[in-house]
Amino acid sequence: MTVRGACQCSWGTPAPPLLVFDSVEAAQAGATAAAASASTGGTEGTCNEKNANSADTRGSGQVVALTDGKAPWVELREQRRLTHIAIVSNARVVELHTDGSEVQTHEGASAVASGEVAVTAVVGGLSRDARYFHFIDCCVVPGERVQLKFFARKPKDAIHIVAICVSGVEETPLPELTPTGGYSDNSNYGAGTSGQTAALETRLQELEMMVRMMVGTVMRRLNDVEARVAALEERANE
Repeated sequence: MTVRGACQCSWGTPAPPLLVFDSVEAAQAGATAAAASASTGGTEGTCNEKNANSADTRGSGQVVALTDGKAPWVELREQRRLTHIAIVSNARVVELHTDGSEVQTHEGASAVASGEVAVTAVVGGLSRDARYFHFIDCCVVPGERVQLKFFARKPKDAIHIVAICVSGVEETPLPELTPTGGYSDNSNYGAGTSGQTAALETRLQELEMMVRMMVGTVMRRLNDVEARVAALEERANE
């Protein structure tokens, strides 16, 4: 199932397309399809890292100048638990900011290297040759703010966002307990335990998935640290 979501961005309107899928695989497939179908007449969001305040609607996208020099951003706030974010953009690096969590920095993989056909288009005189895939595992609770910041390969490059696809999981409410320890009539569990068991199994599966994603994130960061330490040791031995 695919649902069109809503998001806000630092350059006003139009906001980049946001699609919500019910699995990680579907979100990645949606991003891959968006990259493959991108054309010169696309409607992807466009902004410029250098200037701010003025908007230019030449071409198929919107070019927004950022005078304060800050990286353009997109903000999401879904009523689903987000487990994965798949982005297609010419931004080489994307930062993921969430409430109360440390910043995740993600370096994209070239769409051409991933087997996609390079598509060249010009909007407002700006070339958009390179596109990158950003497949980011996350664990965002319903209603939590997510901010994505985009960084171009060069300071004067414009940011082009082809698509943002997220994997969202509907939360399963736990049964309501009465003061006597039973389940209320409006919890749809009645006197039986089949509904209670199904809800607990679903929640356990969600928790297991969250733990796996967090372990994977920790392992990737440990590998990055080990690689940096090895590089420093190699330099020290030269």
